[in-house]
Order: sequence, then C-alpha cells, then structure tokens
Amino acid sequence: MREISSITRRDLFDKLINDMYNEAPGWHWAGRFEEPDFLDRLYPVEELPSSDGRFPNAYSDIWQHCVNNPNDWQPDWIFNDERFELRDGNDEVLLNFLCEIIHPEVIKNQSHVSSIVSLMNEYLSADGWEVYQKSSISGRPVWGFQRIAIARSNHLQTIREFFPHVDSDYLQQQIHRMEKDVSENPVSAIGAAKDLIETVCKTILSEKGFAKSEIDTLKFPKLVRTALKELKLVPENISDAKKGSDVIKKLLNNFASIANCMRELRKSYGSGHGREASFKGLLPRHARLAVGSASTFATFLYETFKEQHEEK
Repeated sequence: MREISSITRRDLFDKLINDMYNEAPGWHWAGRFEEPDFLDRLYPVEELPSSDGRFPNAYSDIWQHCVNNPNDWQPDWIFNDERFELRDGNDEVLLNFLCEIIHPEVIKNQSHVSSIVSLMNEYLSADGWEVYQKSSISGRPVWGFQRIAIARSNHLQTIREFFPHVDSDYLQQQIHRMEKDVSENPVSAIGAAKDLIETVCKTILSEKGFAKSEIDTLKFPKLVRTALKELKLVPENISDAKKGSDVIKKLLNNFASIANCMRELRKSYGSGHGREASFKGLLPRHARLAVGSASTFATFLYETFKEQHEEK
C-alpha cells in the first residue's frame, strides 16, 4: 500500500532535517541509540545488504560509517538509503519509522515530541494519515498511526465556542478516543460515542439551570429525552400546520432512536462491560456508523442550544 505521495515524503523529510537539525541542537532521528541499533528495532539489518563491500551486512556497514567513523555520512543519510524504503516503500514502513523516532525509549528530549508530531501530521494529513497517541509508558506517550477517519475540528470547535467554561479537555478526550479507536478498537469507539451524547445532554441541562444532583439521577434514555424537551425538539412541539411537519417529526423521533441505539450498542458491544473470552465485537464500519451518528447528533444539539441562547 502506497498512498503517501513522493511529494509528501520529500517535504516531510526536508522539514525534519531542516527544522530539527537546525532548531533543536542535539536532536537525531536515532535518539538514544546508535544508528544500527535503532534500525534493528525496525528492520532485519543483519540480513540487509551492505553498501560497502568490506562488510557483510547493513548493520556492520552502518556501524562503520556512523559509529566508528561518525563523520563519514551526513545525519540525513537514512532518508535516501534505498534499503530502508522511506522514500519509495509502503506507507507502513514510513509510518512505523516516524512513530519510532518519537518513541519514549528513543527520543532524548520529550519537549521535542509535540512539535515533531505536529510537523508530521501537517504533511501526512494531505494523504489521509495521522500520527496519534495509542498508549503510554511510564506516563509518556507511545505513538501509532491511523487513517483520518472522521472530521473532528468542527465538533471540538463547536464545543469550545458554545460552552467555553465546560471541561473541554474531557470532551476532547472523548472525541479523540472515537477518532483513535474507530478503526483499531471499535468496541472503545462505540463506548465513547455513547459517552459523548451523555456528556452533551448533561451539559445542556446544566446550562438550562438543572442542578447537578438532579441531572445525576437521570438514566441515559430519560437524560436524552429531557434534553430534547428543554430544547423543544420533541415531536409534540411541532404544529401540524408547520410546513414539512411530518418529516420534522420523523427526524425528531429518530434523534431519540439514535441515542437509544448508542446505549444498546454500548451495552452489547461497547466498552465498560465484562465480556466472555469468546466475545467478538463489531467491525470498524459499524463503529464508524455509531461514531458518525453520535457526532452528528451531538453537534446538532449544540447548534440548537446556541441558536436558542442567542435569541434571548
């Protein structure tokens, strides 16, 4: 698979070389490791051919020219060495390399990580990929790669604009969890989709003056119904004389159905419940459907709240 273009690769390598070598003294793609040992984490370097006839394999070759005689090769030699397929190989080869250079066991200065990740994603996003935090070691992020599955900026921006004093970090975690897990961990993504709707409805009721103790007593179905009622988004609020009333009522009924479906999906397939060893979850396409539905529902609720708030 090769979807990341030669243009993206060229520009990304140029920026890594220029920005990191020039603006972050001491940074090197191999980090704490000597070059052959770093590459041994990713490639069978003792089986790859040597570019120097005096040595039997790539490991010995690289050790000679990067460790024994460290000035033989320029620091950016790796990006042009055909043995390592960074310019012309499969996307997975490139993405694994990029994630490895910012692995906590590799990179020396953790303060460089955020700028490197931003730089990577600036270019990778053009071809539909991104680097994301998939786990952690000793409190430090471990990175993976994924396709950019759903748009997130609009949802997060909506949350921040409409509810500036809400714990946006928590909402961001839910949205990021959906994005991150929709392909690799559909069970978790489905759980986050339901949690997002719950958080949105609780936030709306809080903004409407409901006490926290009252909100906390509402089970999920009633929580959603109460939020819809406060926003006047229940079918009985629509006059039969209103143009398109039948269609509007159907849509509003479907809103409640979306929420109930999220609850049932999470109960049956989502995270947060113990499973038998034989349990098999849904596929990524099902998770994408759940995430897309929940995100659309949550955004619509926020937009409705905003419009009603501005009319006052």
